[in-house]
Amino acid sequence: VTLPGTNLVPFTADNYDLSLEWYNREGSSIALAYFNKEIDGFYRQGNNFGCSMPTSNIDFGNLSLVDGVCISDGNDEFEGDTIAENAEINIVQWFNSSEQITLEGIELAMQQNLDFLPYPWNGFGGAFNYTHVSQRAEQPSAGLDPVFIPGVSEDSYNLIAFYEQDDWGIRFTYNYRDDYQVQTTNTLFGTGVRTVKAVGRFDMSAYYDVTDAITVSLKGYNLNESVYEEFQDVESLPRRQDFEGRTWVLTAGMKF
Repeated sequence: VTLPGTNLVPFTADNYDLSLEWYNREGSSIALAYFNKEIDGFYRQGNNFGCSMPTSNIDFGNLSLVDGVCISDGNDEFEGDTIAENAEINIVQWFNSSEQITLEGIELAMQQNLDFLPYPWNGFGGAFNYTHVSQRAEQPSAGLDPVFIPGVSEDSYNLIAFYEQDDWGIRFTYNYRDDYQVQTTNTLFGTGVRTVKAVGRFDMSAYYDVTDAITVSLKGYNLNESVYEEFQDVESLPRRQDFEGRTWVLTAGMKF
C-alpha cells in the first residue's frame, strides 16, 4: 500500500564553499575548492507512522508493526479470498526525513592554453577537473533503511585536450564517474538498492571555417561504445542496460 505524500514540505540545505583560484595567464587557471552541504528534511519513502492508514477506507484487519512491516491478524473486510493470518502488509509513504544528510567534497580544476609557444605549438591546450564527494547521514529510525541522495558518485573527472588555429580546431573529451545509487522502487525482487556501474565515455568534435560565412563541423559521440548498466543489490542481478553505440554527426552552417 502506497499512501500519498501530501504532507511533504521543501527540504533545506546549508552550503559552505571555499575556493582558491590562480589565473596564471590569460585563458588559463588552476583552482582548488572545498564544499560542505548539510541537508535537512530530504525526501524518503518508508513506514514512518506505524500501521494506521487514515487515508484508506480498506480494513486490512488488526495490524501489528514488526521491523517496519505491518502484520495482519487475518480479520479483514475483503470478500472471497481474505488476507491470511500473519500476512505482511507493506505500507509506505513519501515523507521528510528526520536525519540530516551531509555532502562533503573537494574539486580540482585546471585549464591551460599554450598560446605563448611558437607556431604550431601555440594551438595546443587542455582542461581537467576532478571531484571527490563523501555522503553520510545520521542513523535512521528503527525499521527504516539509511537515507541517501541518489545520483551522487564518489569520484568523477573530465579530461579535455584541444588544438585550435584561426580557421579550424579539434577537441577530445573523456568523462568518467564512479558507480552511484538511484532511487529504488518496488520490483518483483523487492526494494533492494539499485546501482549504476562506473563508466567512462569518449567524445570528440572538430570544425573548419571554409569561409567567413561557412563552417563545417564533425562530432563523434561515445567513441569507446560505453554501456549504461544498472543492477539491484548484486551485479549478478542486472536491472537495465542501455547501449547507444558510436554516433557521428556531420553539419554545415552558413551565416548571412
